[in-house]
Order: sequence, then C-alpha cells, then structure tokens
Amino acid sequence: SSDLTGELLWLSIRSRPDISYGVGMMGRNALKNPRWSMNLGVQLLEFLKGTPTVGLVYGPCVSSHGEADQLSIPRHDRLLEAFSDVSFAPGGERSIQGIVTCLAGGPIQWESSRQAFSVLSTAEAELMGYVESLTMLMSAEALMVAITGEPNGEGFEKVILGDNLSAIQIVQKPDGPWRTRHLRLRANCLKEKLQLGNQWRICHVRSEERRVGKE
Repeated sequence: SSDLTGELLWLSIRSRPDISYGVGMMGRNALKNPRWSMNLGVQLLEFLKGTPTVGLVYGPCVSSHGEADQLSIPRHDRLLEAFSDVSFAPGGERSIQGIVTCLAGGPIQWESSRQAFSVLSTAEAELMGYVESLTMLMSAEALMVAITGEPNGEGFEKVILGDNLSAIQIVQKPDGPWRTRHLRLRANCLKEKLQLGNQWRICHVRSEERRVGKE
C-alpha cells in the first residue's frame, strides 16, 4: 500500500494532477486502512491505463479569456493564476481543497490536501483555500523573480479564481455582519495584497467553467 502510494504520488506531482485527490486519499488511509488504500490504488492504475495519452501540454501563451471565454482577465506571459475549490467537510471530516496555479495559462503547481483544521461553513472553507492560493502564488512569483531577475515581481499580475461569491465578498468588502467578523480577520493578509492595486486580484468563475488548460 505504501509503495503504491509513493509511486502514484511521484506521477501525480509531475504530469498527472488529475489523480492528486485519489493519491491524497490513499496517503491518509495507508496505515489506518491499508486494504482500502490498495484497492483505491488499483482503481487509479486502471484509470491511468485507460488514459495513456492524457498529460500536460505546454505551448506559447495565447492571449484569450479562456476556452469558454470565462475569464475576466485575459491571459498573457506575465499572468499568474490560482484556481481554488473546496469540498466542504466530506463525510463530516475536515474539508478538502484543490488548487492549481498557472503561468501564462500553463499549470506549474498544484495540490489536493485536507485543510489544517475544521471550519464551520462552506464560505470559511473556500476562504481558507483562497488564502492558501495566495501563498502558492507568492511562491510562484518568487520563483519567477529569481528566473527573470525582475525586482519585486512588479511585472507579474496575480489573480485568484474561485466559485464562492460569499468568500470573495468577505475578502473584497471591509465591512460586514458580525457573524462574518472572524472570517474577515482570517482574510486580512489577502485583503492587504488586494489593496496593492492591479498586482493582485480575486475573481469569480463558475464551477462548470474552471477548466484551466489543455490536456
């Protein structure tokens, strides 16, 4: 079980982000329920066997608003995007978040992980995903600054995209009802970034329109 999990993990972090969720489930259950984890791994192997031509494809950046014209900001060579989504408390446990960061429309970093602690609502879970997206974008920006030598990453535009309007409004609006005060406090670091102007943005994209690139 552990060996199979490690082998599939190696593949998921290099060319098959589409199996990241399943690999994460295997890792969380490898010791608690090894037989279940092994069965899941076999299913993932069968999926991989049936999709041998699926993988990441990189090419020149095409300036567009996405394949379905769903993006509010057109893609360009210096655009860093983070697509975030959360499954709120599946099975009554901690929420699972999935994040993909892209440069010029091409995926460069992704994760599927269980959130660090339990939350009380979908909006709070999504908000935690947006804050984690901020961290991933900052790391991607630091890498691009090191590669290009451009100081402070001022030439890179960063945008976080999610489908939860409530969480986005908590970040964008400084005021709100007392019931959301703890969420606004949690979002302070992201709000500070958004106040820098056009360098950082957060945008809504509908669930069915979150295809980020070609496979």
